[in-house]
Amino acid sequence: MTLAAEKSTPELSSKASNKTLQEHEQVIERNLTAFYEEGGALLTIRDQRLYNEAGYSSFTDYCKQRWDMSGSHADRLIGSSVVVDNVAPIGAIQPANEAQVRPLTKLSADLQKQAWGKVIELAGDGKVTAKLVKKAVDEIDPPERTAAPPKKADPAPEPPEDQEIPAAFEEAVAALSAELKAARDDSWRSLSQKSARYHLQKLLDLIEAS
Repeated sequence: MTLAAEKSTPELSSKASNKTLQEHEQVIERNLTAFYEEGGALLTIRDQRLYNEAGYSSFTDYCKQRWDMSGSHADRLIGSSVVVDNVAPIGAIQPANEAQVRPLTKLSADLQKQAWGKVIELAGDGKVTAKLVKKAVDEIDPPERTAAPPKKADPAPEPPEDQEIPAAFEEAVAALSAELKAARDDSWRSLSQKSARYHLQKLLDLIEAS
């Protein structure tokens, strides 16, 4: 009886080990795609200003104090979630993790769709990887080979002495400056310089049009 028990032990141990491995892999698989749901939730909280219900005056403060998360990281999760929704209609294969989505975030919505179509084409019957996505993105939007010499910055204009700047405006500018500094300190991984210039130019255009 003892021998029989000893013979069955390796088999039982193997089954238990296999089951444990499968369970752990399911946990990993679930969390690889958690970025999409997390980004979607943050997007809703930001756009509907739900953070005000918890007593926070800004989305950045909410992320930092409630989740110990920088605003740039929250924006990266939101951007990744938006990309997944954008490329969803393109083929049956969808991004499996945040690393696959990251290269697409620097592109416009139309180019994201083109790039993901290229990813599916390059993958064929193979596996989609972050490296493959970056290759497709570089084919759609080739990186600049040589960086243009930096332009000499113009001196910052002084605010009109006869006009008081609203506190809300100063707070918005300070928040924007903080996000740009955070992106710069992150080597422009969370937000590309190209995207930053694009949105800043839109603000300048808005000022000039008024």
